[in-house]
Amino acid sequence: MTAAVSAAIETLYATFADAPRPTIIHHSPFKQLDTAPLLTKPLRTLTDDELSDYHYGVFNTIVEDSFAYFFPRLIELTHNDMSSLNTELVYQSAARDAWQSWPTLRREAFQGYLDTVIASFVEEAQWDIGDRICGMGSLLNDLSERLNILLQDAEAARENMLRLHEDGGGNAFWDKKTESYQSYQKWLHSDAVFERVLEIYENKQCI
Repeated sequence: MTAAVSAAIETLYATFADAPRPTIIHHSPFKQLDTAPLLTKPLRTLTDDELSDYHYGVFNTIVEDSFAYFFPRLIELTHNDMSSLNTELVYQSAARDAWQSWPTLRREAFQGYLDTVIASFVEEAQWDIGDRICGMGSLLNDLSERLNILLQDAEAARENMLRLHEDGGGNAFWDKKTESYQSYQKWLHSDAVFERVLEIYENKQCI
């Protein structure tokens, strides 16, 4: 995680600090969920294991308004290489919560976070970039335009571009019927991307 992304996450914590800790988490009676850690432990000490069922069930089998409280921690854990949480699901949950209708400060904090994540694509190689791109497909209408940042001649940009090219948009969390997915595929198979990928491979062979 870059310093800018880390700072953006701290801003999320500060902005969402007024979200009350839930005293009960209502969920389907057919779903087993250990809620004790979620209701008692300090937010920033919650582990991915403790939040795993929650992040799968929020807005599905979990039917109450606790998302704002857990949201900064869920976001932070997606940047832990050892985490088992699905970045795609966390981002898609924000989309389902209509994040663009959030109160101004929360919306701006999350937008700032997304901006820094995209900027980080040219600053550090990311093994899970395909997961983040898939999740962002549910959040940003201009994602494909923003991904042109990967055309830059920076080492991290080259590595991330190759990962996306090799993945081919094959992430199972994509809704392939959406305009977002179609736009991403159009970008991924554009002449500009093809030429850049070819240039990267050719330069690798010359080293």
